[in-house]
Amino acid sequence: MTTITGSIRRFCSMTKSGPVPGLTVWMVLAGVAFGFFLMSWPVQAAKDFTQAEREAVEQVVRDLIARHPEIVGDAMQVVIERQIQAEEKRMRQNNRVHAAALARKGLGLERGNPQGDVLVVEFADYNCGWCKRAHNGVLNAVAKDGNVRFLYKEFPVLGEMSRFASQAALASDDQDAYGDFNNRLMNQPGRLSESAVLSLAEEMGLDVERLTADMDSPQIEAVLENNKRIARALGIEGTPAFLIGDRLYRGYLDEDELEQAIAQARAEAAP
Repeated sequence: MTTITGSIRRFCSMTKSGPVPGLTVWMVLAGVAFGFFLMSWPVQAAKDFTQAEREAVEQVVRDLIARHPEIVGDAMQVVIERQIQAEEKRMRQNNRVHAAALARKGLGLERGNPQGDVLVVEFADYNCGWCKRAHNGVLNAVAKDGNVRFLYKEFPVLGEMSRFASQAALASDDQDAYGDFNNRLMNQPGRLSESAVLSLAEEMGLDVERLTADMDSPQIEAVLENNKRIARALGIEGTPAFLIGDRLYRGYLDEDELEQAIAQARAEAAP
């Protein structure tokens, strides 16, 4: 303890006349952090240090902060940045787990390369204007890349009509029309109604009576509930949202932004 206290005192005496040549901010932060540790952990300090030693270190730190108050802000900035980095790491690990689950289950509309080296998952709603705006750019980016596996997840969050459209889209898969129906719904201007959804199905030549019967199947309900569960686990509340690699992007991405996100995911996954 005496050695540590003496070292800090020597450091302070060196800084009385100005900055220490070659001193890094990490040395300063280490001294401050040590002092904060002592002052914030009185029980441990009482066990390991005499009262006189503890008071001496506290006074040294106070003197240091008085002469260099800017280091407190620097120290706090380092702490905040480390917390942000730790949280980002935790979130990306969480994203990675759910991306692997999505890839295994293969639920939803799949486009692109099934063996692609980057997985892109979009959660979208047919009544979401930003989803509609992003749709063709997403398909273009996936097609141009050629090595992206793309999953479209039905995530109707904008009311009962959105849910109706998602049920119809999922039911169209039994008539091998999911991809085409998805495109038509996304490119339909304005908010959808039941009549608009069923009219599009009829224009495509689908068996509308069969479609409406299939919409109420337990399997479709299970898909929608599973999508909701995974979205919530990822922290997704609105649409559009994209899981690209292990990074989550909330909100609209144009074609260029999507291509950049794919390139970043590919770079980060490289050995």
